[in-house]
Amino acid sequence: MVKAESATIYRGGGRRYLTLRSAVQAEARKIIETKYPTEKEYTSYDMQEHSPGWYWRDKLNRPEVLFRRVCRLVRAAASIGKAMPAPGAVEGGNN
Repeated sequence: MVKAESATIYRGGGRRYLTLRSAVQAEARKIIETKYPTEKEYTSYDMQEHSPGWYWRDKLNRPEVLFRRVCRLVRAAASIGKAMPAPGAVEGGNN
């Protein structure tokens, strides 16, 4: 028999997750990607130019520490019930 059930769903990184941990990790990845955008690999048609691309997990110094810290901030904001401000956003309005 098919029946409907209620369950807590967490939103993070633009998607829905069943666990708070997955939603926090997705939101942390989204925040880091906003600050350090990924660049795709590029090679020109005549093979004269080549760019290997850029991904924050491969290029940043100690990315696992950054990821853990951002996860901690997102988890703290989620427990308070506030949304994280966008990176670079100024709180408090005009100066």
